[in-house]
Amino acid sequence: MDAVSTAVVSVVDRTTRLLDARPQPEEVVTPEDATDGPKLGRLLMRLLRELSDLRRRFAPKRITYRDIVSDGTDSVPYRVTLVHNFGGPVEWWAVDTHSTGTVVIPHVVRDADDSTTNEIALDIYFEGTLAIRVEESA
Repeated sequence: MDAVSTAVVSVVDRTTRLLDARPQPEEVVTPEDATDGPKLGRLLMRLLRELSDLRRRFAPKRITYRDIVSDGTDSVPYRVTLVHNFGGPVEWWAVDTHSTGTVVIPHVVRDADDSTTNEIALDIYFEGTLAIRVEESA
């Protein structure tokens, strides 16, 4: 998944959906354009500016793990380990939660001792279904 900047992973069935379906540019360069020196020069300068902007921009990779079903309680958490393979520090947060009828505040804590540079161990202290987003940190 090295080239993927954003993905959604279902914890239930391990299906992955990539979210990098960017549209192709509408501009077309014709063979005649290649013989027009000034037009070709403007096109190349614009491309170099845009490429330079893209190289300077930090676009972190992120994965959303959906369908995490927790049976954790206030005293006995549910443990989930999410493998991201980013090879460094990450930031994470709950992006969607669904409780089983009782109003609860989602309480999720990272276990620093069991987390590594490629996976994050979380203790979930409520019963319900949630989605966690993990993003590489700058």
